[in-house]
Amino acid sequence: MNLHFFFFLESSNKKKKKSKYDVTRENDMRYRGLLSYRHFKILAWLFIIFSQIIVIAELKGTVGVTPINSADTLKALDYFSGLAMPMLLISGLSIILNGRDSYKTMLIRNGAITLGFFLVFLFVYERYILGLFSAFTGSIDDAASFAKTVLTINNDNINYGYFSFNIFIDIFLCTLVMFFINYEPKKYFKGKKIYLFRLMVLIPITYEFASIILKFFAAYGKIQLSLLFSPFLTTKSPLVFFLFMSMALFIKRREKRFLKHGKTKEDYNEFLKTNTNSFQFSRFMIIMILIFAAADYFLLVITLIIIYRLKGSLTPEEVQDTVKIIKHVGIGSNTDLIGLIPFLILFSYNKLHKRPIIDIAIPIIGVILIVFLYFDSIFVIIRDLAGVLVQSMSENMAG
Repeated sequence: MNLHFFFFLESSNKKKKKSKYDVTRENDMRYRGLLSYRHFKILAWLFIIFSQIIVIAELKGTVGVTPINSADTLKALDYFSGLAMPMLLISGLSIILNGRDSYKTMLIRNGAITLGFFLVFLFVYERYILGLFSAFTGSIDDAASFAKTVLTINNDNINYGYFSFNIFIDIFLCTLVMFFINYEPKKYFKGKKIYLFRLMVLIPITYEFASIILKFFAAYGKIQLSLLFSPFLTTKSPLVFFLFMSMALFIKRREKRFLKHGKTKEDYNEFLKTNTNSFQFSRFMIIMILIFAAADYFLLVITLIIIYRLKGSLTPEEVQDTVKIIKHVGIGSNTDLIGLIPFLILFSYNKLHKRPIIDIAIPIIGVILIVFLYFDSIFVIIRDLAGVLVQSMSENMAG
């Protein structure tokens, strides 16, 4: 058995645990996870690429070119793609806890990436998607309508009425949640005004729920959402927000309790560097994932009951389609987070690396690979559609 895993079990099963307030590097536990924030970042970007492969595959399948031959492969990619966002958030939070980054830097970075995704999507949509489809439909308006149908319908022939793909909007909003809970303002919001700053956590939460409502209305045809809204729609369940809110509160509460026991801020910062705190942090996340995965499932059931009551009745086929819509909106699809648990068992948030340039290079390489995937796929779609057009013209001429 892996020696590290043995120490993990040994440490978790001890009946008598020394108080965390007395833990130092000298009497620290021996177990330390093999995976660091950098490994999580690399895996997260790999899983982001997986998610884009799925989007491209569905697009190709909807257009009717290069059919999808390996549904099992796409299912596996879809499973791992759901781990990308929490892994990036955990990686970013780890960097902050280690003092190598700040909430301001994280917000600027994730905000810039979110805006970048919008600009890239706008360019590809206006330049290539509308340009490609207008060549077949004859007008920009018809091309826009056809493009929306292609992008919002899935392989089960369910038209969701919207297209959401930008997980960085979720990451940006979750970072805001942790920022408003944990950050200590230096100039403003001093004294009792700090409560006003904490209440600003309602801003990202309201945005999340507004996005959920818009997606439900679009899925049921109550409103028409332009594709230009796509990069700003959330992709995850609101319970993911509360999962990371619980993590932020865990950090905040632990610091307060530490200081109440006569320890100093310096003592607490030293405790953050211990294997014991790293292990307890991972253990807390695992417990919260199990709790919120169960809550997410019950939220799906409750949402289904509400829709059933509103409609009066649902056929078995309508129930299946409704469940698919609810999951597509983001509710009930986060049981996949359980797949994060094995990674968390092997994770140590305070494991550091040299050469920070590598951390900067990881997202750049990821974005380059995604851009290459989309341009290559656009080429394949144009090639196959051109082949179909040529074949059709040849048949008409022969006729």
